[in-house]
Amino acid sequence: MALNDVPLSGQTLNDTRNPIRNNFLTINNAFLVNHKEYNTPDAGKHTFVTLLDQTGNPLPFIGNEGAVYNFTFPQTATKEIWFRMPQTGINYPVSNCILSTNGNPGLASNGWAYGPGGTLEKWGASINPGVGNVLINLAAIGPAFTVTPWNAQISPYQVSTASTSFIVNITTTTLTVFNTGGSFMWRVIGA
Repeated sequence: MALNDVPLSGQTLNDTRNPIRNNFLTINNAFLVNHKEYNTPDAGKHTFVTLLDQTGNPLPFIGNEGAVYNFTFPQTATKEIWFRMPQTGINYPVSNCILSTNGNPGLASNGWAYGPGGTLEKWGASINPGVGNVLINLAAIGPAFTVTPWNAQISPYQVSTASTSFIVNITTTTLTVFNTGGSFMWRVIGA
């Protein structure tokens, strides 16, 4: 419902009383969406926040403004909640992870998630990969790393024989692990 344009020139108090009252009712009804009611101790506080779907790029941000918005993540074509970091202007999808496209990835499966501050974490398992250098294609798992990852870890998985695994090299697209036998799990953190 639209607001009434009152008072106008020449209108009397009697002419504007009901339209002004209706304006306040309209404003109150609109305010009740996602808010606690007026005349309550928590008046004006949000009960939850709804972020409308952005069909195009969000409005340009100015300077050190922070923002939270709903927008499509291009690599998965899923709607995600995004955050814009005020100091750097970096935008990243805070709700985006393997669960955006796979509701139950399963034990020892590959996965990925964005974390606080725009960090990107990828993980997975190499089941019986053999002996020697094992190449893990990081580019095939979720979004691409934009910088060489900062941290990589491996650990044994269902060890049945003595085996040793250690990281040989890491790039934005590949994790190289030397393996003497057995399965291992891996985890890589970057951005």
